[in-house]
Amino acid sequence: MDVIRGELSDAVTKLRKALRSPKAAFVAIDEEFTGISFNNASFQECNPLSDSASSRYAKMRSVAQSFGLMQLGIAVFEKDGDKYRSSVFNCYVFAAEVQGGRDVNLSTGAISFLRKNSMDFGTWLTQGIPYVDAAGEARLLQEAQDPPPRNTFELRDASSKVFADAELAKVEVLSNQTDVKQMDLQPHQAAVVRKYLHQEIERRFPLIATEKGPLKHQIRCVLLTESEKERRDQVSMQRRLDDVKEHKIGARSLFVELRDACRDRKLPLVGHNCLYDLLFLLEHFEQPLPEAWADFKALVTSNFPVIVDTKTFAPRAGFPERRTALDQCYEAVQASQGAQVRFARGFGKYGPEESSSSDDSEDGEVNDEARTAAFRAALDAPRRDPRTSQRFHEAESGARASK
Repeated sequence: MDVIRGELSDAVTKLRKALRSPKAAFVAIDEEFTGISFNNASFQECNPLSDSASSRYAKMRSVAQSFGLMQLGIAVFEKDGDKYRSSVFNCYVFAAEVQGGRDVNLSTGAISFLRKNSMDFGTWLTQGIPYVDAAGEARLLQEAQDPPPRNTFELRDASSKVFADAELAKVEVLSNQTDVKQMDLQPHQAAVVRKYLHQEIERRFPLIATEKGPLKHQIRCVLLTESEKERRDQVSMQRRLDDVKEHKIGARSLFVELRDACRDRKLPLVGHNCLYDLLFLLEHFEQPLPEAWADFKALVTSNFPVIVDTKTFAPRAGFPERRTALDQCYEAVQASQGAQVRFARGFGKYGPEESSSSDDSEDGEVNDEARTAAFRAALDAPRRDPRTSQRFHEAESGARASK
């Protein structure tokens, strides 16, 4: 399923459910970036084989810091006998517009590649889910819990000041009442006068809340008890928190669900040639990448203890060593007779959805064409290659290939 602005909450709920399923076997990721090199240089030009791991990391770290994410793909695979059920989330993401946030830099080479592969740039630009890292989330949550800052209004017009003072005198009477609980003030067309009244009522009378009155440009005052005031404040703060989670913290919520499942349940994280995916994932959703290669490996391990890189895994599973690019692996598994993959209900973009009836029903099974589409969607669906009887998932302990 494609996930865009306004659909985040539903996606987080569905992702959490899939990741916490007792049948969840592994989760695969893929990402699209706004650039993977400077000056449109090829990866081989930027990262010759003679580079040490530390040297290559330093170069790739700089790329992850300079460019941004466009899509985050997450595919959860639940094992049921010799079949798998997949829930695939294709999330459009766009750096949040917050103070101290990231600029969006584009590489013409990367954009050209994505255009050729039908990237929907319009959806990315207009509907991309915002995201921040852990520090940004903490700052935004703290700001949401604090009372929002307000502008200060003053009335310079004498007649407006006389009107406001008269209305505030009525509010003072209401604040001392025990039997009257609300009162509607006289409407006033000037927005600055109404804002001034809201400001002064809140400042002078803490137990009086202001609302829209039944008439145009009218303010209604409601006298609250201490407990009612506390409940209103809590509801107001929760609305601010919900708003900041949806419209600013955004896609970090997806990362947290993914990270927690992989970290706490040791759920394997699967990718294909996925060092860049890990670099961008942690840089943009968790924290600035450390300078040292050893510190980066420790950061990866603390968030994703079990990683399977299928590019490294492929030769061990029978693929020719020099034919391990993603498209080559994709072609190889088209003729494979491995595990069947079905798509959970609501995730039918890549093939037929599973049936709502029993698991034994054939209605939800995926044919050969749809099965290979699942590999493309998830990058690394477990397959049995015709040249070997060993399945990917059966050798994960020997194939851990965190780069």
